[in-house]
Parts: sequence; structure tokens; C-alpha cells
Amino acid sequence: MFEYLKGKVISIYNSYVVVDICGIGFKVYFINNSLLKKNSENLIYIYHHVSENQSILFGFLDPDIKNLFSSLIKVKNIGVKTAYLILNKYDINFLYELVENNDELLLKIPKVNKTNIEQFKKAILKNKGSRIDIDILNSEIVILLRNLDYKIEDILKIYDKIDKDKNINDQLKIALKFLDGGI
Repeated sequence: MFEYLKGKVISIYNSYVVVDICGIGFKVYFINNSLLKKNSENLIYIYHHVSENQSILFGFLDPDIKNLFSSLIKVKNIGVKTAYLILNKYDINFLYELVENNDELLLKIPKVNKTNIEQFKKAILKNKGSRIDIDILNSEIVILLRNLDYKIEDILKIYDKIDKDKNINDQLKIALKFLDGGI
């Protein structure tokens, strides 16, 4: 139903944030909310979970983590709350390493057991190839361009062409030239 929300983070709590969009406060359970700053404008990718008795928004800065979340909830015995806990507790690269090394530690992850471990591994590895570096997504230039309504796909195409040693104004000028087809 929702793909993303773009708004100002008004409050940050342990497990969720409140995002103001046109005067309406949306409660969003956020994976790794330490990446957000109060009163900052953000584009937050949303997974909207609806069940008989609840409607919950889960937020992600990285669309690949949202996709990983969506894959995890399809694993037998892992629902939205468990997937949220897993992604909040474990670094994504750590999960990849565990899966690739077939480590017994996988069985210590909540709700992962011998009956669903193969399904869990497939869910993790399915998303590895498309993973975007979180440092790139949180770089100042990417955030500026996202706030100017450029699509993340377009930004990532030109990201390597930007000289990060230059000041942010020069980086922005170069990025805009690339994005607007001037170079």
C-alpha cells in the first residue's frame, strides 16, 4: 500500500520514530533508528503490515533492507516482529557472513530452527547481490539529492563520478550536471 514516506522526524524513541507529513504524525517502527536525526527530512521506505487487529508501519532508509525484511517474513515461523528484532539486533553483513559460513550461530537467532534454517538462508542470500552500502545512502550528497526528489537509482548511477574530496557545494554542482544530463 505505501512505498515510502517523505517527512520530518519529530520524535525518536527506542523502537519507533514519529514522522510528520503535512501535520500528521506517523508512528513508524524503524530498523536502526540511530541513523536518523530529530527534525531532519527523510525519505523512509515503508513496509505496511495489516492484520485482523493491527496496522503497523515499518521503516527503512535502505530499500534493500526493506526487501530483506519482506523476504524474512516469508520464512516459516518468522513474522514481522521477529524480522524486525533480527534486523535491529544483527548487522546485515554479519548475517551474510553467518549464512555463508553455515555457522551454528544461525540457530541462536530467534525463531530460526532446523526446520526453517534453509529457508532463512535463502531469504538472506536472495538480497545480498542487490545490497547498497549504507554509508553511501547516508552520505551528505546522497541525502541532499534525495531531498531534491532525485530517485536513488539515478543517484547511485552517478555517485562514483562525484569527487568526494571536494566541498559539498562543488559535489552538488557536479551531481546536478550529471543528473540533468549536462555532462
